[in-house]
Amino acid sequence: MKIITVFAGLCFLMTAHAVAQETDKLITNYTEVFSTGYEGSQMALHIRPEGRYTEIKGTPYLFEPWCEGRILLKDDTIGGKFKMRYNVYGNEMQFINNLDTLAIANPLKVGAVWLNNRRFEYLSFTHNNNANMAWFEVIGEGKTRLLVRYSSRLESGMDPVTPYHCQNSYDRFVSGKYYYYQTPEMESPQELPASRGSFLSIREFNKPDLREFIHARKINFHNEQDLNVLFTWINKSSNKI
Repeated sequence: MKIITVFAGLCFLMTAHAVAQETDKLITNYTEVFSTGYEGSQMALHIRPEGRYTEIKGTPYLFEPWCEGRILLKDDTIGGKFKMRYNVYGNEMQFINNLDTLAIANPLKVGAVWLNNRRFEYLSFTHNNNANMAWFEVIGEGKTRLLVRYSSRLESGMDPVTPYHCQNSYDRFVSGKYYYYQTPEMESPQELPASRGSFLSIREFNKPDLREFIHARKINFHNEQDLNVLFTWINKSSNKI
């Protein structure tokens, strides 16, 4: 499939949650782009990200610079190559086409995004008993997948309490990172417990050999390298069955 064909099918759905979070000084001008090349649907949004966050400390992006990326539609094997970056705060996958800065407009039609040689998928999940959707990085492939959901929240700065006691007067982005797992039987990823006991209480993982492996390797559920070792072992073990 030619790149131009792939681009003609790109779509992105801006979530109401992300829009509601934007403060007055973060308002962005969007221009809708339409085409009859893919069901006549909206395909991308022009965005003007430069200057949106200049007065805020930290970054809303997973990687600040633009990186090599590829967008694959569902059932696509080639995809289109673009300069890309992930705005975690806005839940936006942004890309540059010619001189335009765009955001994917309907991630439900996207099978995967490769960003800086890392795979991302748009998946549903439950947070605080509410249904949500977000981009997940797939860090462990196999029958039981290991994924990461990144978060970014905007914390308001505080004015000085007194002339002699200055507090943080700047708004700032605070990032977060949450691990998930997904088996073939699961429609959505589930957040990974942060302790060995809670993990082993899950039916799929309540096995003596797995318990022995975790204790022998002293797996730390806050350490991504340890989690990769654990899920690699889980998938190798399942392949033997």
